[in-house]
Formats: sequence, C-alpha cells, structure tokens
Amino acid sequence: MEDGIIRDMPEDEYHAIDRCSYSRLKVLASKTAAHLRRELDTPRDTPAMRVGSALHCLVLEGREAYADAYAVGGPVNPKTGRPYGVETAAYAEWEASIGKPVLTARQSEQVEGMAAAILSHPGAAGLLGLCPDRELTLLATLHGQPCKARADAYGEGIILDIKTTGRGAGRAEFERTIGSMGYGIQSAFYGCVAYACGLPVEGFCFIVVEDEPPYGVACYRMLDEVVVLYEQLLPPLLERYGDCVASGKWPGYADGVQDVGVPGWLRRAIEEKVEGAEWA
Repeated sequence: MEDGIIRDMPEDEYHAIDRCSYSRLKVLASKTAAHLRRELDTPRDTPAMRVGSALHCLVLEGREAYADAYAVGGPVNPKTGRPYGVETAAYAEWEASIGKPVLTARQSEQVEGMAAAILSHPGAAGLLGLCPDRELTLLATLHGQPCKARADAYGEGIILDIKTTGRGAGRAEFERTIGSMGYGIQSAFYGCVAYACGLPVEGFCFIVVEDEPPYGVACYRMLDEVVVLYEQLLPPLLERYGDCVASGKWPGYADGVQDVGVPGWLRRAIEEKVEGAEWA
C-alpha cells in the first residue's frame, strides 16, 4: 500500500496493514523486541479495548454508526430468565451468530456515560469541532521504515486523540502516563507521519475521560518541547525495529550480568532522609 492519506478506512483494515506503528515502537521503548514479537503473534481483544473502540465509534462517527457496528446484551437462559454469562458456550454461539462485537449492558452503560461526558465538556466539544476529519489513516515512510498512524480526529493543524483511563484524568496523573503509556512517543510519531503526508501539524491534543462515574473529562495539549524531546527517540527505535524485521531476530533482555542502581528521585529521597534523619 502506497504512502498517503486514506479516509473512511474501516478499523480492521487499518490494523491489517503491516507497517510500523506507535504501539509497536512503544513496546520496543519500554520492553524488548521479544515482547513485541509476542504481541504481534497473539493479537488481543480485551474488554477494555472493546469499550475503547466502541467509545471512539460513538463519539467520532455518531449514533447510527455505533448502532450498526455494535450489539448490546446477550441471550437469555430460558430456565432462569436471566442472561447467560459471557464465558458460557451459549453466549459464544450467540455472539458468533450476531456477526459484530457485542457489549454487555455494563459496557454499554460505560460507553454511553463516557460519550455523554465528552460531548458535554466545553473543551472536548471545542476540539472535536475544530477537527472534522475523523479516524484518518496516514501512511508514510520515516527513516526508511514504512509507518502507519490513525488519527482519531484532525483539523486546523491539530491531531486529536481520545484516551480512556481508570487512573484519573487529572493533570498530575496524566503527566505520569506520558512515559509509562507511551503518549510522548505517540505525539512525536503521529506528528512526524502527518507531516510526511503533507499535513500541517500545530499541536497534539488529548481528550482524557475516566471510565467510571462521574466520567471526568480533561483536555491536554502536549508541550512542543516534549514532542521535540520524544522525536529524538524515533530514529533509533525505527532503526531497531527495521533490524528486527530484516533479520527475523527479535531479542529479549541482555544475556550478561548488568550493574543496577536507583533512579534519581529515590537517590534524592534517601539523601534527604540521611541528612534530616527523618524516618517515617
């Protein structure tokens, strides 16, 4: 598939494109190539992932598309008058006959609650209004490596991404996830791919929504200096990924014995305790 911008590509077709993505680089940055190979060989469809995909569909594509793409509920056991459990054979047979992903009543409630919270939030609604291009597929070559990205929404030079969280949507909590969840890599990678596709990029913004009531919503723009910082990680990560693809070798951790220390924050905490003799 040639580099360029593709609109209205179904999600399953996008995932079937075998190109380097942010999610692949995130694994390489935080774990090893062996972990990435495992993920590529065993794709997952967790309940959280299904809820997230359903939320994106409802918010970005609308009620009609959401109703067409997802079913809600399940078969009822005639003996008890209650729904079969999602782990039962009866439920699995029913889900297979539906021909599309199924949300439980609880998952549907989550999706509806999060979507309503996003659409009623002034900042989130404003960002969505500025970004009319939805679920935009971007294909580009970075540092010799074919890459792909799927922007939740784009417009006015803004790349917009919707995140669900069980940790809280507050600023301090979200800042802690920039590294651990790979959001810094995502903002840099998406920006570079979009720019390579000829799109102007003025900023990368997140709409963050909590997955439990009251479904708190917050909106954040990644600082340019943070994006630039993470852009420096892309060339070595892409080179490492390309080497694995070319050689067919996906190594794990180092074979030898390594020295280990403590992070700077822990070192400072120990020094403060020693100096002040404060033992909590």
